[in-house]
Amino acid sequence: MKKQNGDGFGTSVSYDFGGSDFAVSGAYTLSDRTREQNLQRRGTGDKAEAWATGVKYDANDIYIATFYSETRNMTPVSGGFANKTQKLRSGYPVSV
Repeated sequence: MKKQNGDGFGTSVSYDFGGSDFAVSGAYTLSDRTREQNLQRRGTGDKAEAWATGVKYDANDIYIATFYSETRNMTPVSGGFANKTQKLRSGYPVSV
C-alpha cells in the first residue's frame, strides 16, 4: 500500500540567473489516493500532494544549498500516512 498511487502528475523547474552563482528550483506533484490508502487510520483525503523549493550558491569552491518541502497524505507512518510533513534541509560542503 505504501507504493500504491492513483493517477497524477509532477513537474519541476530550475533557473540559474544567467550565469550567476545562484540558482533556484521548485517542484510539485499531485496524485489521486487509492481506496486502500484512505481506509487507513491516518492520512485521509482524496489526493496526495508534495511541493518543494530550493536555492543554491556555487562559486569559488564553496557550495551552499537549502530546500524546503511539504507533503500532504504522502509520507508513510505507522497506521497510514502523515496528514502533513514539512522539511527544511541545508548543505554546505566546502571543497579545497
